[in-house]
Amino acid sequence: MEALTHIVCQSCGADVELTPGLLTATCQYCGSAVSLLKPTAEAELKIEFIVPAAVSQAELRAMAHTLMVKPETVPDDILDASQVEEETFVYVPCFLGEGTFVSRWSASFGFDRQEAYTEYENYTDSRGNSRSRPVTRYRTVTDWRPASGTASGSFRRVCCAAGSDQLPPKAVALVEGRIPSQGAVPYDQVLMTGYAPLDFNQDAKGATSYILGLVAKQDAIQAARQHAKGDRQRDWAADADVTFSTPVKAGFLPLGRFVFSYGGSEYKILAEGVALGAHLADPMPVDAGRQKMKTRGYLPLLFVAMVFGLACLGVYGNLLDFSDTLIPLAASGIIALLFGMLRSRSISSFSRLKRGASLAAKKLEITDGSNPLPEVERAKLLADSQPPVRPFLARTESDRLKFLVVTVVSVIVMAFGFDFRNFTRSLSRPPSRSAGVSSPPAAPSVPSSPSSSASSSPSSSASSSRSSSASSSRSSSASSSPSSSASSSPSSQADGGGAGTSTGGGSSGSPAVPAVISGRAVYDLADLRCGGSPVVCRTPAGRPADGLVYEPRRGPGGKRLLSTLTAFRGGAPEGPRLYFDQDMSLTKVINYRNGEPEGLALELHPPLDGGSQRVSRLLPLSRGTIQGTVLELDDNGKLLRSAEYVAGRESGMVVEYYPDGSVKSRARVDDYASNQANYAQGQVFQEMPKIQQPELFRSVLEQVGPLVEAAAEITG
Repeated sequence: MEALTHIVCQSCGADVELTPGLLTATCQYCGSAVSLLKPTAEAELKIEFIVPAAVSQAELRAMAHTLMVKPETVPDDILDASQVEEETFVYVPCFLGEGTFVSRWSASFGFDRQEAYTEYENYTDSRGNSRSRPVTRYRTVTDWRPASGTASGSFRRVCCAAGSDQLPPKAVALVEGRIPSQGAVPYDQVLMTGYAPLDFNQDAKGATSYILGLVAKQDAIQAARQHAKGDRQRDWAADADVTFSTPVKAGFLPLGRFVFSYGGSEYKILAEGVALGAHLADPMPVDAGRQKMKTRGYLPLLFVAMVFGLACLGVYGNLLDFSDTLIPLAASGIIALLFGMLRSRSISSFSRLKRGASLAAKKLEITDGSNPLPEVERAKLLADSQPPVRPFLARTESDRLKFLVVTVVSVIVMAFGFDFRNFTRSLSRPPSRSAGVSSPPAAPSVPSSPSSSASSSPSSSASSSRSSSASSSRSSSASSSPSSSASSSPSSQADGGGAGTSTGGGSSGSPAVPAVISGRAVYDLADLRCGGSPVVCRTPAGRPADGLVYEPRRGPGGKRLLSTLTAFRGGAPEGPRLYFDQDMSLTKVINYRNGEPEGLALELHPPLDGGSQRVSRLLPLSRGTIQGTVLELDDNGKLLRSAEYVAGRESGMVVEYYPDGSVKSRARVDDYASNQANYAQGQVFQEMPKIQQPELFRSVLEQVGPLVEAAAEITG
């Protein structure tokens, strides 16, 4: 670096030659004294110390190059395309103050403790009632206590004396953070030869006041914190009595300045000139093109997300069954996401290697020109400076082909996922299980009657005994509830099991199923796809199912039997659903409205000798739950029991009858679990309970007949 050899005289404007190592000279034309130092408010400023620069210009340049390539977002050519504008050390004027202090501090100390409190939470009891109960919980409470005291210590503070026009505020903080505890020597003008000092813009009095403020705000509080107690603290305050051991001393600290231009903008890097440990740099330029390049790799993922959005909107009809679509969409999304992540990482890795090669090449230039390296280190730098090979994923010229391949693979995985899910489902499902992931709406769960556990009266008639026996046998062979889901596996009820029968096909010993019966289309439940909310069952063509939907099972000798037969409209059950046993006898009928159980449900006795069947239980349904009076009858139509239900649970009056209509027992119960009350005997109701909604009862019975005939045609 060239030393300063001339200075302009402020009196006559002549060029005055400067003696090396001196900051002052005498003008040979007008005799005025000229100086590199700006005059201060004091008559005479005594410079007492200086911290010599301990790093070379080459080390400053190497440090700046390292900072330039460190950010991941900088351009790859930042070292090759940038132009160095300034590369020098300057001496920053400052004042050093040393001494001791005694501070008086105050604060609040917090001590944590656990406090118990009671909170009420809602829960549902075994009867389905909403209740609240007290719960003891604990919370952390902080007890705050005031505290005060004194603290003492020593300080060593620097006040930067350069003006804001010479150093930015952040650079001032960098200088003041450099406490010259080591390396400071008595001031000697020779040490400043070749370096330009900045002007003093502060006097000793101002520096003393500034240092007093630093000690009170920082050193005093820091010393007070040594007396902190409790789990937390707040409201720290302190004032200090400061004693300077000596008046503040004026001196100079070295600061390295590296300025470069790139893309028409200037960027500054400042570093303390002793060990380059602390530095301050402007935000480096950002390679927006590379950032866009990395973001572009997620275009296939955007396509998959669009497909998923269309599926959510139901554009693909039966693809709206999310349990079927989620796995294929997730698999294709993962493929697209992995491609985007790998491509982004590959681009970043290549950029990092390229900047590292440029940095190694710059280090070779610096060391070859100043301080030659050992052969081993030089060989390593030579190897690191070789341009890296661009990975395949980082080659942007083939982006269109890569994006097309990834998108096609994602679509293939998505389509294969749909087919594979259907294929595996067809292999693993029971014979009459629906191929869709969701079943049609299930009927409500109905508890079996407790009347079978009551002791029978000696006066019961034979027909009543026969009814009770038939009812118990029915409970053991079929579900006691008329609400068994249509998706429950019937394979355990069929002899030998087997594959389900699809529409238009046939099974061994059975003719083909008619496609239309009485003007209504016929579908095998296994051929429908049911899903969504509310559940909608769709045909293979994607249209909502309208007609009759049956759930087949295989009987003895391969004969086709039915588990259920349901009237559908608009893809949901609408009307009666018939349940059959192994002999194709009706076990129960559940009425549906708008896709959920509504109206009346019937349970039937086993067929009599003449083949006729009678109702064993009538259950009123409301929005899928039992609501109202449930009636139980024997196979002669005599009323055996009536029970009131609320929200699917037995709650209210429960009455049992003798065949002559007299009351056998009655009690008011809260729910089924507590139906062990004391019964009152011998009382007679003046009016027998009547069937609720008789019009709906007749309507259900009128629809059962055609469905039974359709079942006969389906089973051949």
